[in-house]
Amino acid sequence: TGSGEAVEPSGQVQVALYHSPRLRGLVRWLLPARWNETLGLTHLKVYLFDDTLILSGANLSDQYFRNRQDRYVVFHDCPHLADYFAHVVQTVSSFSLQLQGDDSVTVHPGFNIHPFKGDRRAFVSAANKQLSELIKPNRDTPPTPRKGGGSADTWVFPLLQMAPLGITQDQEVTEHLLAHAPPRSRLRLATGYFNLTERYSDVILSNKSSCFDLLVASPKVNGFYGAEGISSVIPTVYTLLLRQFFARVWPSHNH
Repeated sequence: TGSGEAVEPSGQVQVALYHSPRLRGLVRWLLPARWNETLGLTHLKVYLFDDTLILSGANLSDQYFRNRQDRYVVFHDCPHLADYFAHVVQTVSSFSLQLQGDDSVTVHPGFNIHPFKGDRRAFVSAANKQLSELIKPNRDTPPTPRKGGGSADTWVFPLLQMAPLGITQDQEVTEHLLAHAPPRSRLRLATGYFNLTERYSDVILSNKSSCFDLLVASPKVNGFYGAEGISSVIPTVYTLLLRQFFARVWPSHNH
């Protein structure tokens, strides 16, 4: 069956397909599906069940259920957090393409600017306005008290990053944490795909009062390891990026 047929019978299912406003015109026509991600990638891997929330860095392919279960984090009985992410999904869905029962897509009834056929600036401005209104009331909200009393050992800061739409909350907070960690702090960074931005690298290397532990994945566990064609070089590219960073770290050996 077609993808749209799955949403047709009951009308209780909504499928919203986010499309980057950067991917348009001749570039959209020329870039293959696997490579168009280079223009801007948005991952909203959120699973909501009443007041229980699952955040994931994984898609629904077999290898993630079998070999990468560490990519799932479950938050039980967190109504405020669940409500926030429900609003995130609703907001992004409102300016995404809507899948119809005949496999066609249309813009949302309440948002009449097409992501790649309409005016790009108008789309970005309108989408940014909606996301900014979503973030604003939560920006200065104090942490919800822990049930049962006692001190908490973990804080959760939900951050949103959609740079093509002018939303860089995660980037700003991460840079601040890296640059302003208390003296003699120990920061541990883990990534399956080592590709620190130049700004992140500069901030880390300029912080002389903290110690950084970096955990990266072996090229052999990269999803593109052993792939055919040009994709086969992707693990090597990440290794090269790591070597370039290491070359910058070596003069600052006490990091």
